[in-house]
Amino acid sequence: MNNSARSRLVRWRLGRFTAMDREEWPCADFGAQISRDHFLTCRAIDPDLISSLPVSPPGVNRIDFALSSLPTKAKSRPPPFWPALLTILWLIDTLCHPLKNIPEDPDPGRSWFNYPC
Repeated sequence: MNNSARSRLVRWRLGRFTAMDREEWPCADFGAQISRDHFLTCRAIDPDLISSLPVSPPGVNRIDFALSSLPTKAKSRPPPFWPALLTILWLIDTLCHPLKNIPEDPDPGRSWFNYPC
């Protein structure tokens, strides 16, 4: 996993993607506060990506639940939703920072194996 993908995982957990007002948001009014749940229905994110995440219990954000469902052992294989999760977080990052040129992560599915243990 590269540093950018790891940073996105941490920033999601810390709520950094939703802590600021957005001036250029494709599906919200100017200056509107964006919630974490908004990303699950945001028209800028492919619904097929969201549906590939594990179904969460009522009241739990699906992305949070997917992060909590990740294996905790270093030798575990990546879950089937791992590439979709990284892609969703990359999309959220690009939506939250529309003026930055954020390169797409190369092959997000393989990033599980590229992290030194």
